[in-house]
Amino acid sequence: MSNATPAENPLLTAEGLPPFDRITPADVEPAVREILDATATAIDKIEADLSDPGLATWDNTIAVLERLGRNWERSWSPVTHLMGVANSDELREAHDSVLPNVVAMGLRIRQSRPVFIALKHLRDTSAWETFTEPQQRIIHERIRDAELAGIGLDGEQQERFNDIASQLSQLSTSFSNNVLDATKAWELVLTDPSGVDGLPDTLLQLASQSHNETLPRNRIVPGICRHTGQGLAIHTRCPDCHAFPATCRKRDLRETLYRAYVTGLRR
Repeated sequence: MSNATPAENPLLTAEGLPPFDRITPADVEPAVREILDATATAIDKIEADLSDPGLATWDNTIAVLERLGRNWERSWSPVTHLMGVANSDELREAHDSVLPNVVAMGLRIRQSRPVFIALKHLRDTSAWETFTEPQQRIIHERIRDAELAGIGLDGEQQERFNDIASQLSQLSTSFSNNVLDATKAWELVLTDPSGVDGLPDTLLQLASQSHNETLPRNRIVPGICRHTGQGLAIHTRCPDCHAFPATCRKRDLRETLYRAYVTGLRR
């Protein structure tokens, strides 16, 4: 658990770019809990203000919802980004611990009946003509998103919809983690000197280091890199996935890497 106060939590910064260099897995849960509480309070107020649909305006519907969205984006988007570029067991655990609540809050916002009724009121009354074309499109899309999020379902049907949405989110995260793990584990080991024909020196050095740094010293592969005299390993992550197909002269090796890259390393 992070010892940072809400004011010190890098995921709760209100201005500027996200301070990625200061974000740790321990910051995720307290930041998300803080933003969940703030969002729940804000939604309650929005719904209270819209108890009479006739009082709906752009400012007390779309404008306040967009502010909520920006607050979420500042706190949650850095977490999902780091899951893709700096994934770790600790970050996965922190992400997974709050994901069900994040999904539930997203559904809570989109399934708000007072908001939905207010937006339809804006669309179906003379107020519609006072909006610009971009504003009208935004209102249309908010109504559509609510319908796609199950606003028209009742009781058990909506509960079932929400359960499925939560499961899909968890499955999507698991799939992404599995692809990342497979990407890290997959390698094309080159032991034939003809396989490195055309490869630039920088790629040769990186591939040699990549392969041998994971092996015990007594298992270092002798071989084909003229810089180190060691074996080479090519991966599907950058820069290998671009440099190797562009410079390798053996078609079968290029195809092997390409197929691994585009199929998510399925075999």
